[in-house]
Amino acid sequence: AADLRQVQAQIQASESYARSIEAGRWPQLGWSAVRSQSKSGDISSSSWQALLTVNYTLFDAGLVKSAADSAKARTLASRQQYEELLLTRMERAQSLHETSQTSFRHAKRYAEIVRDSDLVRSYTFQQWSQLGRRSLFDLMSSESEHFSLRVAYVNALFDGYQANAQLRSLGGGLWRWAQPQGEP
Repeated sequence: AADLRQVQAQIQASESYARSIEAGRWPQLGWSAVRSQSKSGDISSSSWQALLTVNYTLFDAGLVKSAADSAKARTLASRQQYEELLLTRMERAQSLHETSQTSFRHAKRYAEIVRDSDLVRSYTFQQWSQLGRRSLFDLMSSESEHFSLRVAYVNALFDGYQANAQLRSLGGGLWRWAQPQGEP
């Protein structure tokens, strides 16, 4: 995921910065070489000059050490942030997976109940229309119950599909990681 890659880049940057601060404590060596040529008439002359410089800080009042400690602390904080972010993502994915599974189990149960409710509804209608044994209130009640169960079934399906979509949106890397190795 992009936010995880961003934190990883911050970790690498802070580690590089800490190494550069540590490297700054050592003597700095520089060199240069210059060659110059001149020609005046038939006479030509050339000269060489080599320069070597050594820089070393004798006393910095603990500035480099405190800067290095600060950079290491930032690296540690970035690592902890990465671990917390990864843990949060894993918990979110697990929660969405459980929500999806539960919703689809509920939808399956509702489908079975809707079938039974449809039978009750049709029997109630037959008894009301042909035999006169049921009241209009019984008929309306069975229709209302059947409709409510169908709405609950569709809601359970919607919740399952929504959890699946959110699970997929957690990151493309998750799907590449979860695929079998032989698949493209």
